[in-house]
Amino acid sequence: MNRPPVASEMIDYISARVFAGNYRPGSRIPSVRALMRRFNLSYGSALNGISYLCERGLLEKHPKSGVTVSSDPHAQQPAGGCCIGVITSNGTLDNNPGLVYHALSEIQRNALEQDISLIAASGVFDTLSPVLEHCRAVIVMVELDARCERLPFSAPAVGIFQADDFGGQMSIVDIDPYTTAKQAVDFFRRRRRKRVTVLTDPGEVYRHRARIFEYLWRESGGESGGILVSPFDDLADCAFRREEGYLFTSDHHLQHYAEAWRDAYGGSLAQRFCLLGIDGKNLMVPEFEHFPTVAADWHNIGRIAFEEAVARLKNPLRPARRIHLAGKLIEPENQED
Repeated sequence: MNRPPVASEMIDYISARVFAGNYRPGSRIPSVRALMRRFNLSYGSALNGISYLCERGLLEKHPKSGVTVSSDPHAQQPAGGCCIGVITSNGTLDNNPGLVYHALSEIQRNALEQDISLIAASGVFDTLSPVLEHCRAVIVMVELDARCERLPFSAPAVGIFQADDFGGQMSIVDIDPYTTAKQAVDFFRRRRRKRVTVLTDPGEVYRHRARIFEYLWRESGGESGGILVSPFDDLADCAFRREEGYLFTSDHHLQHYAEAWRDAYGGSLAQRFCLLGIDGKNLMVPEFEHFPTVAADWHNIGRIAFEEAVARLKNPLRPARRIHLAGKLIEPENQED
């Protein structure tokens, strides 16, 4: 059957999770009614999407136990001569599931159209060489900067969420940190904030965003509350004040503070203080609070990462590039100043 357009988002959602290994072979997918609610589909449209995935070999229907992931979900990958490896995680996609899945669904779509095989790889990075040794290019979808000094493969690479290009081996595709910082400066100026504190994850790609913003903010005459660096499991203490502004270098980091605030005091952190996130993840994950963010188009990032991988696959001597895409400021309606 042809791909049902009305269920396209649901199909991408399930396909990406099967490919990345979050839906394991033999495991059950969410119920039809749960998928209907999540993607605002009729019962018939959700069933059509599931039937399409069954015909592709990703899912299997069982009269009594529901729908499960196929025992060999990658059997229907294209059998072309080209092969691209995709490092989806270090065993989990907890850090950036919304962003990774949006980019990954676009990578899968383009690979199918061009008859290029994809091989998913996850786990401890220094054990990935056997999985990737036959790949002519590799797309890396998790930050490697703090995890390894060299890449565990020799093929040209394209990275998302990266700062280090590993000596020119890796092209990098990401939201533009400079234009994002300029939009953040304008945002806090319009909100009449004189002082802004930056809160960031320790990852180098996020600290780089923080440093650029702080430099531009000081250049514009603003006062800096400094850069507070902390991992998700040990958030830095921050005395939030109504008259000040707070920039978070990722929506995920902001969400962790929002959850900690809700647990401690109740209510919404974003409704009480002047906050801005970066990357747009809160627009993709239903469980996240809604707050202003400079959002990237992660489908477009996935498409460009795939195109760069193909270009370097065809010409291994092609120099690595840094490809930065402008983000867009998105502010929720009825957001309190």
